[in-house]
Amino acid sequence: MTQFDNPKKSMQEAYDELEQDMQEGSPSEPDMSRIVNLEGVLYAPDDILKVRTAVFQPRSLQGQLGEEAHLTREIIDALKRGGAEVLDPVVIWWSGRRFIVVDGHHRLIAIRKYNHENRQRKGFRKIRVPVTVITGEIAEAKVHSTRENAKAKLSLRKEDRVNWAWKQVVLHFGGVDRGKFVMAQRCRDLHVSERLLQQMKATFKKLVELDAADPDPVPRVDRRNPAGAGFEPDNLPDREWVFAISELSWGRAQRMAEGVSEFDEEFTNEKRQRAIDAAVIKLTRALGPEAFSDPRSAEITGEAILAISNRFLELAGWSPDFLGSMKQALHALSGDNLAGLDEDFE
Repeated sequence: MTQFDNPKKSMQEAYDELEQDMQEGSPSEPDMSRIVNLEGVLYAPDDILKVRTAVFQPRSLQGQLGEEAHLTREIIDALKRGGAEVLDPVVIWWSGRRFIVVDGHHRLIAIRKYNHENRQRKGFRKIRVPVTVITGEIAEAKVHSTRENAKAKLSLRKEDRVNWAWKQVVLHFGGVDRGKFVMAQRCRDLHVSERLLQQMKATFKKLVELDAADPDPVPRVDRRNPAGAGFEPDNLPDREWVFAISELSWGRAQRMAEGVSEFDEEFTNEKRQRAIDAAVIKLTRALGPEAFSDPRSAEITGEAILAISNRFLELAGWSPDFLGSMKQALHALSGDNLAGLDEDFE
């Protein structure tokens, strides 16, 4: 998750919340009471804008921390020179109860940081956020997010783009997203080939079939059968299973459909070292050359990496293999500068 995902919600939690908003709120009638029109441009206070990046931000954390920080600082510099008028509007979607940021997360976080940094300056007035308001189904808002992110300055990496496409295929053909899935249009929106989307659709169907053949399959539900999905109306897995499958990477989903366990292939010391080397390269690029320029910077960088790793320790179960890998990766990044952190892994 990125830095502006607050509150932190899983995709399923966010979907459930937004669908409840649409059912119980007024999705076609946005509350414009705190939004002002200044010379044809809409402006909103930042406190009414909510973020659900699990649904509307098709980027991974991996390898982009440095880029995100740099882009946010560039936007803040632009605000100092010309105010919010120099920014493209942040696209916000009305869920029926609240405004959710669909595109422009970095612009929003930059404005919030700028307002916070200058809050005690005499005569300072908080900058409002230029916005464009859209309505419609969740799936329609996600399509808008994907299109805009494809044009964004911080361009989508191929890995992010493919994994995001997999997620959309699963949520649609798993019966979560409503609306049409026009293959040609989705190819343009997601910047992937139709052949790949068809392959993803077939892979999802295979995973459904594999689960149905399992001695203990997940419960089936009788819900809307997506046109062309190839499933019987009562043969779709429940929502929890669909969301879990959507969180897989495309590569892992393919291996599961082929019946290959994550641990079937022998993980030799050589392969382990190559994986560590690759992780070091990604981390180094993300952190930038100043991260280890002197002992103090190295210490701060090490503490930051440890703080990030704490998010994954529960999943790893504090296994010796995981902790050993973390030590090896950290030492490879910073040499002796982090040698004193060994006790944190014991």
